Amino acid sequence: MNKASIRKLLAFLTALCLLSGMLISGTVTAMEEKEEPPEYTVLLCGRDGDLLASLQVPGGMTLREAGELYPGALTAPKIKGAVFKCWRLGAREFDLDTPVTSSIRLTAFYKEAAKAEKPVKAEVP
Repeated sequence: MNKASIRKLLAFLTALCLLSGMLISGTVTAMEEKEEPPEYTVLLCGRDGDLLASLQVPGGMTLREAGELYPGALTAPKIKGAVFKCWRLGAREFDLDTPVTSSIRLTAFYKEAAKAEKPVKAEVP
C-alpha cells in the first residue's frame, strides 16, 4: 500500500469512527429522552366517603397489578351487617383489570347481609 492509499484509508476510518460516535450518541440521547409513563392518583374511599388510601399508579397499570405494590390497600374495611361487593367509580362497578389512564376516586360498595330466617316448624298431620 502506498502513502496515498493509507491516507485515504485513515480518512475513511476516522470518518467511520466519527459517524459511529454520532450514532451511538444519538441512541443514548434517544434512550435518555424516553419518557416514563405518567402516574395517576387513585383514591379509595369508604362508603361514607372517608379516604381509606391514596395510591400512586403508573399510567396503563391495572388496579389489580397496583394492589401488588400496595398490599392490603384494596381490602375494604369490614362493616357489621354488610358484605363488601366491589369498588365503584361513580355508580358503576370498577373492573380491577382496567388500565388506569387518569386520576380516579373509587368508593367501597356494600350489600346488606341477609338476615337468617327463623326455621319454620313442619306440621305433622
